[in-house]
Amino acid sequence: MATRSRMAALFLVCLAALIQVPLHAQPDLTRLILDAPLIVRGTLAGADSPTLPLPPPGGRVFRLLVKDTLRGVDTIGSFNGQEIILGRTSTSARTEGVFFVRPIAYGKTLVAEEIGEIDPPSDSAAFMAQIARVRQQDEEDKLAARLGSAEAVIVGRVLSVRSAAAGPVVASEHDPQWVIAQVLVIRIITGQPKTGQCGGQTCVDVAFAHSDDIRWFRAPKVSVGQENIALLRPADRTVLHEREVPPATYVLIDPNDLRPVTEEPSLHGLIRRGQ
Repeated sequence: MATRSRMAALFLVCLAALIQVPLHAQPDLTRLILDAPLIVRGTLAGADSPTLPLPPPGGRVFRLLVKDTLRGVDTIGSFNGQEIILGRTSTSARTEGVFFVRPIAYGKTLVAEEIGEIDPPSDSAAFMAQIARVRQQDEEDKLAARLGSAEAVIVGRVLSVRSAAAGPVVASEHDPQWVIAQVLVIRIITGQPKTGQCGGQTCVDVAFAHSDDIRWFRAPKVSVGQENIALLRPADRTVLHEREVPPATYVLIDPNDLRPVTEEPSLHGLIRRGQ
């Protein structure tokens, strides 16, 4: 009986090992989707090293003929029917598949480095839907984290905008060109904002980066009369250098810091989720 028990236990251990190996070998698809700015389906056309305008990417250099651009059309562009010079890290014998890549040089031909690759999906529509779900979940998680770290969340209307030129001088080519918006507090969604009075109404002063510099182009922009939901937070000294801190109670620089009023119901749900 003891021998039979030991054999049964050994069988279960071996079975568990057989089950775990394929799972372990699979790439983390969610991580690949989030890490790759560009996802394409295509065929490797050859391993010869073409002449490059810049040093080649890491790994073995291949020419990748793109059939479908699955992610990145709205930010990088469509590469359907084009070749990409790819620094491939995989050593598999795969010649066709889905390639998760990071562009490193733009020119007549895109040069990119591979983050990962998988076999082509049997259902392209289902795979595209999976990419969309992963990205949506990631955006919701980032927004929920931003909501949770805000001092207050309000619905407000911009009454006036003035330059903060009298504030700190930023000795940098990445000058944010701060503007200070006087924002009427229409209602408070959560938190206790530091407010003041403006013409007998409750207002807050909020700084926005007016610059379109590469460091600030994704930061929220405002105009008089604009009504939005604002995620209020003081200047983050881990993000802004000392001389970049504007003379305002709150500073909104993350794209998630300004949301359309139509999102108020969903934001309430995210706030409850984080409580």
